[in-house]
Amino acid sequence: MTRYNTTASYAASLYKRASYEHDVVNCSVKVFYMKQKKEFDKYMKQTNKQNRKCSVSVFKEYFKRENRFFGDGAWYVQSGIFPDQLDGDFYPKGCNFDGIITKNIPKLSSCFQQHNITKILITGDSNGNRYREQLQYFMCNRSKSCQLDRRGIQNYSNCFRAKEEWSGYFRVPNKPLVCSRPGCPHCLAQTYQVKGFGPERLNIKLEFIGTVALINTKVRIELEEDTSNYILGTPTFLEFILRDYLPHHGFPDIWFISPPLHHEAWYETVEQFKDNMILFRRLLDHYLPSTTKIMLFTDLRECPMYRLDVVKLFHETFNTTRGRNEVFNAMNQVIFDTFRDRLVKHDSQYFGFLDIGRILCPFTCNWHDDGGHMRPFVYE
Repeated sequence: MTRYNTTASYAASLYKRASYEHDVVNCSVKVFYMKQKKEFDKYMKQTNKQNRKCSVSVFKEYFKRENRFFGDGAWYVQSGIFPDQLDGDFYPKGCNFDGIITKNIPKLSSCFQQHNITKILITGDSNGNRYREQLQYFMCNRSKSCQLDRRGIQNYSNCFRAKEEWSGYFRVPNKPLVCSRPGCPHCLAQTYQVKGFGPERLNIKLEFIGTVALINTKVRIELEEDTSNYILGTPTFLEFILRDYLPHHGFPDIWFISPPLHHEAWYETVEQFKDNMILFRRLLDHYLPSTTKIMLFTDLRECPMYRLDVVKLFHETFNTTRGRNEVFNAMNQVIFDTFRDRLVKHDSQYFGFLDIGRILCPFTCNWHDDGGHMRPFVYE
C-alpha cells in the first residue's frame, strides 16, 4: 500500500482519486445551465417522447430493465457552474416530475389520506435522521400541533445510564429490559405526534429509530429472565424491534429504510454485507405484516476532499485502495439485488426510489456539509 509522508501529498492523491471514484459510481447524470435551455429542451423531448409522468409503475419498469435503483436523468440549474445552493430541478430520464422533487412540494396530506397513513417509521444513521428532520419540519409547519411524545438516546459506555436513557424508550410491558453491550454512539430514538396535518387535518405518528447497521449485533437489547415466563433476548437489534417492540407499539403504515452504509463499510466487506442482507430480508418476511409498506432508500456518497483522515484510515484499516464511494455503490446494488423480485412486482409492499447518491454525483462536493453529510436542502 502506498504511504504518504505529508498531508499535502495525500490530499493531492485524493483529488486524483476523486475523479476515479466519480467514474466508478457511473455518473450518467447530465447538467444543463440557463444558457443551455435549448439543449435541455431537446434532451427532454428525446428522452421522454411520450411525456410520461413519473409513477410507481414507471419506476418499476426501470428497475426491471436496468437492474438497479433509478439513477439517470438531468439537472437544469439556473446558477453558476458549481452552485453552492440548490438552484434548479432534477428531471428523471424517461418521465417527468415537473420539478416536484426540489421545489414544488406535493400535497403529502392528501397522499397520506389516500393510503391511510397514520404512522411513519424512519430508520437509519445520522443521514437517515436528517431525512426525518426535513419531513418533520415540513409536517409540523403545516399542522395544528406537533409534540414530542417519547425520546431516547443511547450514547453511553455506562450500562446503567444506557438502560435508563435507551432501553427505557423500547420498554415493553411484562418484558423488562436489561442493557446488553451498549456502544452505539449518537443512536437516537424519538416519536412525534403530529395533529391536524394539512387541509385534511390528519393525525400522524412520526418515529425515528437510529441504527448504525441494518443487521446490528453490536447493540442488543436483552429481556430479563422471569422465572414464571422466561423470554429469550434477540441476537440483533432489528429482530427485537420486529419481534417485541413494534407488535406492542404498532407497526408503521410506511417504513422508510435509510441504509447506514457509511458505518456498514467499517463493519463488513461487501460479501459479508450480502449475507447480512439475506438475513435482513428473512426477518422482514417473518415478522412484517402485509399492511406495512417498505420504501428502500440508497445512501449518499462522501466527498473525499472533506474527509482526508477518514479515507486514509479506511485505506490503512482494510489495506486497500478501493474508494469508499465504490463500496457504497456496491452495497446499494446488494440492497437492490436482495429485494429485486419485490421491487419489480406491481402488487408488492416494497418500493424503491431514486439513487440519491448517483443523481447528486455532479455536485457531491459542492453540496456537502462535512464530507459525510449533505446540506439540509438535499434531504428535503
